[in-house]
Amino acid sequence: MGERGNRQEDTKERLLFCAERIFAQKGLDGARVDEIAAEAEVNKRMIYHYFQSKENLYVEVLKYNFGKVYALGEKVFDPVANPLDNLCIIIREYFYFLANNENFIRLLSWENLYDSRHARRLLSGYLKNAMPGLSKIFQAGVSKGQIRPDVDVNQLIISIHGLCLVYLTRKELLHSLWREDMVSPVRLEERLNHIINLVLRGIAV
Repeated sequence: MGERGNRQEDTKERLLFCAERIFAQKGLDGARVDEIAAEAEVNKRMIYHYFQSKENLYVEVLKYNFGKVYALGEKVFDPVANPLDNLCIIIREYFYFLANNENFIRLLSWENLYDSRHARRLLSGYLKNAMPGLSKIFQAGVSKGQIRPDVDVNQLIISIHGLCLVYLTRKELLHSLWREDMVSPVRLEERLNHIINLVLRGIAV
């Protein structure tokens, strides 16, 4: 790729980065193209050049973030590892991914307000690609006598997601109750260990 191509990619990535922050803060309806362009230090025409519309830019931001989650699963999945160990690693990586990506959490919250009209179209594809790996872990655990065969994999995914997400979306409320920094390294690790223990006790033979 030549120098011009590199500049174009840099501009596009900068727009995605700035748009992510503003969409996370204000949602699709509240974000303004002028504001995103100013933050990225480009002419707003570049947004329409690369993405055609504000809504398409928003969808690309969602794709980028869901892609990071999918890549995370691909990175940590080990088909020859102990199934329960593999599951624990996946939970750990996902929990800390959420803890370190507040913009992603806020984007999910906005999507809930929009009835997930954009996310549901994107997630089905990522989930379809991720399910074979998760199913292999589950089936290996059943075959080894570690996981109960009656466990519903879909419900397990929902439970893990909820256990991780609720803590991080309610951290300010929890802080008001216990007057502690709920996202300190110690508290995060405590929460993660609780989630892992709860999940393992719920699925183990």
